[in-house]
Amino acid sequence: LASLPEEQRAEFQQALAELSPEERQQYLERLVEMADTQQRVVESPVEVMVGNHAVGLFELAALHLQQQPPNLPEAKVAIDAMTGMLGAVAGRLGEHEADLKTMLSQIQLAFVQVNGGGEPATDGPDGPAGDDA
Repeated sequence: LASLPEEQRAEFQQALAELSPEERQQYLERLVEMADTQQRVVESPVEVMVGNHAVGLFELAALHLQQQPPNLPEAKVAIDAMTGMLGAVAGRLGEHEADLKTMLSQIQLAFVQVNGGGEPATDGPDGPAGDDA
């Protein structure tokens, strides 16, 4: 609370005072859970967290490609983001970097196949992302 401006701190304290004891306890428990989660994130290797985000972009692209009809523009954004992310941290993602690059190649190939064999979605993790697919 000390980091809040005085006016906001007073509003927060007023709102907290209006909660029932049970609600206040639940709120405090959620704050502790959030702090624990933040601590676990900070203690995790950054390359693992970045890898998880890359996998999330892969999954997002795959979901858009699976729609009927496929949502190619949205899939391309996710693929381009994954490409940019992996390119920006190339050589720094540890033991799973090769797997992530393979996943990128797979989703790029899927994009091309769904798009009817047109241009690839991107130039790959080491090159610039294209604007036309």
